[in-house]
Parts: sequence; structure tokens; C-alpha cells
Amino acid sequence: MKIHYTNRLCVIPQNLRQLRLFCSLLLLALCLGAGQAYSQLTRLRADGKRIVNASNQEVILKGINVGGWLLQEGYMMKPGGGGTQWSVKKRLYDQGQSDAAVEAFYQSWRDNFITKADVDYIASLGFNSIRLPLHYDLFLTPAQRAVRNGVARNSSTYNSYVSSLTSWYNSNTLFNDANLEGFRLTDSLLKWAAANKMYVVLDLHAAPGAAGTDANIADAFVGNDLWNKSIYQDITVRLWQRISARYINDDRIAFYDLINEPNNVPANQTIHALFERLINAIRAQGDTHLLMIEGNGWGNQYNYLEPFTFTNRSNLVYNAHRYGTSTSPTTTGGDPNQINELGTINNFRNTHNVPVVVGETGENSADWLRANIAAMNTAGVGWFHWTYKRFDAGENAALLRIPPPYLVDGAANMSAVLNNIKFANNVKNVNTIAAVAPGKSSANAPIGKTVWLQGFNGKYVTSKNGVGAMWCDADAPQAWELFQVVDAGDGKVALKGNTGNYVSSENGEQAITCNRPTIQGWEKFDWMETADGKVALRGSNGLYVSSENGTQAMTCTRPTVQGWEAFAFGIAGTNPPVENPDTSVNNPTPTPNKFKVVGYWPGWAGSPNTTVVPYNKLTHINYAFILPNNNGTLQALDNPAALQALVSQSHAAGVKVSISIGGWNDGNDQGFENLAANAGSRTTFVNAVIAFVNQYNLDGADIDWEYPDNGASANNYVLLMTELSNQLHSRGKSLTAAVVGENGASILSSVFPLVDYLTLMAYDENEYQHSTYSYAQRSLAYWTGRGLPKEKAILGVPFYGRPTWESYAQLLQRGASPNADTYQGVGYNGIPTIKAKTNLAFDQGGGIMIWELSQDVTGANSLLNAINQVVLQRGDTTTTPDDPGQNPNPGTAPIGKTIWLQGNNGGYVSSKGGVGAMWTNATVVQGWNQFLVVDAGNGKIALSNSGLYVSSENGEKSITCNRPTVQGWEVFDWIDNGDGTVSLRGNNGMYVSSENGVAEMTCTRPTIDGWEKFNYGIVGTAAAKTMAAVQPADKTDLSVEANGSLLVYPNPVAKGSTLVVNVKKYNASASVNVAVIDVNRKVVVYKKANAAVVNIPTGNMASGFYILMVTNGKDTYTSKVLIQ
Repeated sequence: MKIHYTNRLCVIPQNLRQLRLFCSLLLLALCLGAGQAYSQLTRLRADGKRIVNASNQEVILKGINVGGWLLQEGYMMKPGGGGTQWSVKKRLYDQGQSDAAVEAFYQSWRDNFITKADVDYIASLGFNSIRLPLHYDLFLTPAQRAVRNGVARNSSTYNSYVSSLTSWYNSNTLFNDANLEGFRLTDSLLKWAAANKMYVVLDLHAAPGAAGTDANIADAFVGNDLWNKSIYQDITVRLWQRISARYINDDRIAFYDLINEPNNVPANQTIHALFERLINAIRAQGDTHLLMIEGNGWGNQYNYLEPFTFTNRSNLVYNAHRYGTSTSPTTTGGDPNQINELGTINNFRNTHNVPVVVGETGENSADWLRANIAAMNTAGVGWFHWTYKRFDAGENAALLRIPPPYLVDGAANMSAVLNNIKFANNVKNVNTIAAVAPGKSSANAPIGKTVWLQGFNGKYVTSKNGVGAMWCDADAPQAWELFQVVDAGDGKVALKGNTGNYVSSENGEQAITCNRPTIQGWEKFDWMETADGKVALRGSNGLYVSSENGTQAMTCTRPTVQGWEAFAFGIAGTNPPVENPDTSVNNPTPTPNKFKVVGYWPGWAGSPNTTVVPYNKLTHINYAFILPNNNGTLQALDNPAALQALVSQSHAAGVKVSISIGGWNDGNDQGFENLAANAGSRTTFVNAVIAFVNQYNLDGADIDWEYPDNGASANNYVLLMTELSNQLHSRGKSLTAAVVGENGASILSSVFPLVDYLTLMAYDENEYQHSTYSYAQRSLAYWTGRGLPKEKAILGVPFYGRPTWESYAQLLQRGASPNADTYQGVGYNGIPTIKAKTNLAFDQGGGIMIWELSQDVTGANSLLNAINQVVLQRGDTTTTPDDPGQNPNPGTAPIGKTIWLQGNNGGYVSSKGGVGAMWTNATVVQGWNQFLVVDAGNGKIALSNSGLYVSSENGEKSITCNRPTVQGWEVFDWIDNGDGTVSLRGNNGMYVSSENGVAEMTCTRPTIDGWEKFNYGIVGTAAAKTMAAVQPADKTDLSVEANGSLLVYPNPVAKGSTLVVNVKKYNASASVNVAVIDVNRKVVVYKKANAAVVNIPTGNMASGFYILMVTNGKDTYTSKVLIQ
């Protein structure tokens, strides 16, 4: 090995000293690394058509491709999109991004797209290997890569780049630095994978010059130049020499995938010539790793590429890529060397005595994926699913999806994209995972022991003495109920019954039996332990054995493990567990008059994150989602470990947990429609729900059949809810449902008595205005107006924005204000609106619901904290404050006393005798400036002067004191600020402002600042807090358009404060449109509202002068604004 490598280097005269130093460092690294803990993985080699380890045990690779990490492909960046990685960079350059900014973005992309958390998750799903698609440009130095990026900016420099590559090759300055990005990232993946006992395949996905005309998969500037320009072939050989030198002794690497998917290459002999060079170069260094050959036609066609055509034939492995092919293990094609069909693969490896691995497969429906995986497993063919994660708004064929926005839509999305690619923000594609993930077959199967198996119904699995189908209906484990666990090889088990025959899955084509005299494919099972110590049995068809709850013969047809697919087990002669599946913990239905704070927690948020759920601010958690099947059974639970952790932690905090069934599911509610239409499937569904609730010690079920149709479907909904209500409530469990914000006629009023409450999804109404305060009002009015009791109306609020679906956390991260409702065309709910809606829910409903908790932030900008503050201010003890001293009891209002109120300008609040608007500009306490504090009920107050009441005017105009009676607008919350001042909050959720005495008082402020605080005292007593004497207003504090029709204040405005725009001659038939224009004539803020008063946050605006342009119908106003 050492001699060959040295001789190879001696023929290169230039930079010999540098190369010797490089080789010495490599050898030193290898020597130092020799003692590292790679002993868990041993060198793989070819043994005929098998791949085996050092112990001669066959290793069938079941892996995942981490596509998109080190090489972006257009369709993975946006569904339906295309384009190369360099074209994505060009878009960023064209939008003004500098070279440094783009490189910094890609560095962050590489650092966050795949991390240890991703690899740990992949391992948890049972995969034993990862294929790493590499881009050759990551083995260039930053300076060399910058030259390549120059071609992306200007394609006319391509030939110059080729010349530079040639010069670097000739001067031997390619791939020499041991710290190159490609090496660094490969080393990280090897470390993370080995810690999980997973192999890694190094795949040169984007080879120098591109291995075909398909530009997307190779980031090609010019297609097929690997074959057209010999320098690219020379560079490719050198790159593999360097990779081989670094990893020659690294057993963590399964094999080198030398060239990915040659395609549209004119002659296979051309491909053969390069592979011959690569094989010989690597073998000359003494490297014995398996080497993968990929043929023409995207890695499938092997004419003139058969093993006998190569000089060095040892340890070769052949590739196939399967997309949309037959899922039959016996299908063959007409060409024996076109090997993407499984039958042809089998023939090829038998003919040439060589292993074949499917390097890529996927991008299809979940049903096809499941059948494809089962077929490859049956054929004993290793495989790698494509791919691990990619962008999409809905479920796709990757294991995870990255939510929008998309990088290809503009540089403005760069920050959000970098946040969304992180594992914690990815969304699980549950159907793909269920179809593809191998799962972990336990090494702890009780081989040689005789066991009994007990189903969810408390009955025992019986062989029926080998006569007919097996059932799970025996009362006790006798002879027919005992099975010997036999080692069936390849980590699988077989179960031998009392007659000496074996259990057969019957390939899922009929009920399982115990009558087979020998072990073949259908008699082999994966013994898979569940988190709660039970076992699931997966057949060779990739599906799980089900007890069918003892109501029919057992089958092997279930794609996922739920209650009926998990079995308690024990060694013969040991006592079975004492359990009664119908016994439920008597958790009473929640008290209806408690204000409820209901948060959805999605399974895809991950089990580790359940520890960060703010339980002290919640009363209920709905775990989302599990889906129903047409026959009434339930599909796979997403992340059972997360639910188990959530229930344990919630109950410890006194919070109730329900399972949420259904959800949006891309608008597909056929599962509900079909099961509810049949009495038998309704009963099956109810039984499944009860079993699930009992299994996980839940407090109830939440039905998210969001859009039943009118007519028969609506009546079926009632029938289903009636059965659920009877069964759940009889066990002390709750039943709730999520419904549309309004226009929910298909939810009949006969449902109302059946549920503990309904959560009103008052969001997703109209793109960026999808969840306005007005919509919340209409939603509550609609449902309570139909007869839903107030305490059962739980108002839903979103913790995300539309139309991009970005989470609140993501929006803040890229610059949105927590106190605004729009940002760059995305509509969301900031803290003021959330507080206002929470107050609305107190006044007109029974609680508030959140979709969903993982989208929030922590700290002062948390939306859940904002909700909690209102809950505490309203005197509800449902939740616990972080600091009780920050939320004093509002019951300190001096009911029955006559008081005065003083603004922070030193002026006193004046009713102006009930004539016109109120002001804070009186210099003394006299008749108009004294107010009787009246108890308005429900913990609220009213203020009276001269027998008339103060009105907030709902924030639509300046406040007045001219109302003869107390109605909604005359009711206020008395907020003790804890510093001797008080604030008044109207029923619109906004606060009364003194306007610093320079304008009429309003009730329009979303938060409490100086102008919303008032000193007060009983008439005849001293003030609790000293205020400055009233001073004339500084003219710069206020901007009024010439004709008095537009009020803009404060002006100048402190950066970070709120600028208020008040259209005095408001035309209610038209919207108010406010544009803030900077000195470069660029619109920096645009806001549209159906109200006279518009609040403009300034936190994201630079200091300086701006022009404010306001339109309302036919009227247009302008004003200068100074932000300081």
C-alpha cells in the first residue's frame, strides 16, 4: 500500500515538498485515528453476490440519501421547480447579494441542513446507512470555488474557469488541504453515523464537468463535459485519489460511489474507460473499499460495463436506481443489462456473481413506496431511499419536509430558509416514514424461549392447533397459545407452534396461520419492541401483525403499530400482566366555568421538545394528529414517544391531554366521511378511540373533522359524536371538536350538548388578513348565536402567518415586530391582537385555543405569555404567572368612589361636559374632571360624570362621555400597573390614551406606554404619584394635515414606538391605506385597515425623514414624519 502510493506521487515533480507534508499529515491522522471506536463497524466486502462484514455476515444496506445538503437540486428547493445550484446562486447575485453574503448563506446552509440531531433521528427509524451526495466544488479551496461561482454570475467565463482548473491540476494545487469543506463535512457525518452504528456511502453526485446532460443533478454549466473534456476526467481521478488517501483505513465507509448517474453519454465505452482509471488508481493505493459502478441511463445500463470488462474486478458493487418501476420482485425487462427491475437485478447478480445495491429509489406515493421496499427486502437487495428532506408545503415522498418560504422565490427569504431547514423546524411526512422506515428489530428477542403473546383486548394469541386461521381470543395461555422463538437469520425470528409448525404471515393475502413445516420468507418476522415494553411483529411484506382486537382472525396487513399491533409477551410459566383494557382512570370532565387555554402540540415537534412546553400557562393540550381509516381503524401515531412524554409531563403539571384526530390533511376527510356513513365502522372507530385513549392514559379525544358536508354527512357527524360522547363521558373522558370560524352549518346544533367545548378556528380566512380581530368577533357571535353556550366557545388564534405559513418565531427571526400584524405581505397576530382576542374570549367565550405551541418564541415576545398576562389580569387562576407580582389583581378599582385621572403630561382627564371628545388638558380637578367608578359586572368598571358614561367608541373615534347607559363600549378593565398608576382597557382590547394632551383622547393603543398610564386619586385626597404640571404641547409632537382631516402622532416618533394615523374624515365604505415612503422613494411599510385609526410600528424602520401617504376612498393625504 505505502510503496504504491509513494511511487504514484514520485512521477509528479512540482510541489513535492508540499505533497510529502500532506501525505505525512494524512498518515499521522490515520495512525492517530486507528484506535478510535470504529470497532462497531467492520470493513464491508463483496462475497459473490452478497455484501458481508469482517465476520462474513451478510449486510443488507437499508439507507437514506441526504440529498440537498451539499448539492441543491431545483425540484427539491420548490415543488415543480427546476434549475441547478449555480442558477439559484445567480438569482441571489442578481438580487444584489454579494459574493460574501451568498457564501455565508451556503455555509450556514451546510452547517444546519444536516446535523447530529438529523442523523440520530435517521438511526431511530432503523436505517443502517446513509448515502452522502457530494459536490466536487466543496473540495476546492474558497478562492478556487469563488472562480467557479464567477461562472454563475457570468456564463461567458466558463472557458476561463476550465483553464484555471487545468492550471491548478498541472501545478498540483487541487484537493491538497486537509481542512477543505468537503472533508470537514464528510468527517462530521462519519462521526455522527458511526455513533449510531450506521455506514456511510460517499457518492460523487456532482462530478467535475457533469456526468450527463441532466444539469440539475450535477450542477452543470455545460452538460456531458466530463466525457467531452479529458481534463475533467483527470481531475476526477485525482479527487478520488485524495479521498481514498484520507479514508483508506476507515471502515465506517460502506463503499465509494464513484460517479453518480451517467446519462445520455454517447458510448458506454467512454464511461468504462473512466471507471477503469478510477478503480486502478484507488486500488494502486492499497484501498480495499467496495467500489460502486454506475451505468449509463441514470445508473442502470451496463452494456460494456459488466464485471469481466474490468482489470480489477474485486470488491465491485453495481448500482440500480428505481423510480416508478414495478414492485414485483420477479419483473424483468428486455435487456439483461438494464437492471432497474428487480427480476433483472436478481438475474444480473446471479449471472455475474456480483452484489447490486439500489442507490436511489423513491419519489412516489406511500403505497408504491411500501410495496417497493417490501419487494426489495424480499429479494434481499440493499437500498437507499431518496430523499431525507426537501421543501414542500404538504406531504411529499421525503421523510421530512421543509416548510416555505422558498429560496428560489427571492433573497428576502434567505433568513427564513436557514431557520426552516433545521431539524427542529422540519415536518414529518408520516405516511412516507410509515412506508419506508425499516424500524429497529430488537436484538433482545428471546431466541430459544417459549413465549405467550397477549393482545390489546387482554386475550391471548392462539394457533388454533394449526387448524385454520389464528385468533387473539384465548382466555389463558395453554398449549395452543405457546410459541418457541426461533432465530430465522438476518436478525429475524420465526414462531414455532405446539404442533412443530411455523406461523406464516400469508404475505398479508389472507389471515395468518400456524401450519407451515419450514421457514421460508412468509414465516420470518422482525421482532420489534415498542416504547412501552411490548412487541410488534413485522412480516416480510413490510406490514404488521394485528390482533384485530379479537373480533376476527388475525392478519398481517397493518402499515403501522397501534394498539392492536402491540402485544404483551412473557416466557412460558411466568405470570401475565394484570390489566383490564376497559378500565379507565376516572378523570372528570373539566369544569365548564374555568377559562380554558388549549394548545395544540404537533407530533412532528419532536419528543425532546416536550420538556419546553409551558405547562403552567395551559389548561389543555391537544396532541396532533392521528388519522382515521375508511373502516374506522386509526392510522399510525406520529411520534408515540412524544405523546408519552407529553402526557406524563402534562399530568404532573395538572394539564389535561387529548388526542386530536383528523386535521386538515390537505383537505382530505374521506376517512371520516366513509367511516361515519356506516354503523359498523362508526363503532369500530369509537372502540379504537377508547382503546387509544386508555393506552396512552389520555383525558379525552378532540375530533378535527373540519368540513363535513351538508345533508347526510352532517347527520352522520351527529351519529358519530353521539357514540363518542356516550363512550367517552361514561369513562370520565372529554370530547371536543375543532370547527370552522363561521358558516359551519354542517355542524348541527344537536352536537352542542354532546361536547365539552368546540374550538373555533378563527383563522385562514383571507390570506394576510386571515385572522383579524373582526373575524374573531364574528366567529364567537356566529356560534353563540346558534345556541352554543358561551363557556363552550373556545376562540382559536394562530401562531403563524399567511400566505407563507411561516411560524411567529420565524417571522420574528427575519425582522417582524411582535407588536404588529403584518410584515412584508405576511399577516399574523402580534401581541396586541393576541391580548385583544384573549379579552374578547373572556367576554364572549369560554377560553382560547392556539395553533400551535411550537411556533411561539420564549421571553417577552411570547404570544402565550401575552395570553397568560391577560388571564392573570382578568383574575382567572387557571394558569400560573411567571412572576405574580407583574400581574396585580384588577379588583383594586375604587368602586363607588369619585376619582380624578391625571395623564403623564400633568393634565387632568376632562369629560368636557359631555360635549364632543374628551381631553387630558385640564389644569385643576373640577366638576367635568371627576368620575364616579361604577361596578359594571364581570370584574369590569364604568366611569360616570354628570350622570353620563365614558365610552371607548370601540376605538373608531375619540372617546366621549355622553352615554346615558352602560353597554359594551362603556365597560373597561381597571389595570393596576404596579407603579401607582392605572390603565383603562376597552372592550376592543385596546388601551385609553391621553394622547399627551395634544389631541383628543382615544382607545386605540395596543400596549401600555407613558400616555396610557394615569395617576389617580379619590377626590379630596393627594395623588398616589406625582405628575408634571400640564404644559402646552410642543408643535413637533403632532402633525395635522392642512385641512385638519389627518392626525399623525407622535411626530417626531421615537424608533420602536407606534406611530398613530387617524383619518378624521373617515369614509367607512372604503379602506384606509397607509404607505410609509423613505427618501429613496421606496415603500418601507404598507398597511391596510378598515378603520379610521391605523397603528404603524417603527421598530424595523431606520431613523430619518419619511413621507406618509394615506388614501381613504377618493381622499389622499400626505404628511412628513421624523423617526428619531
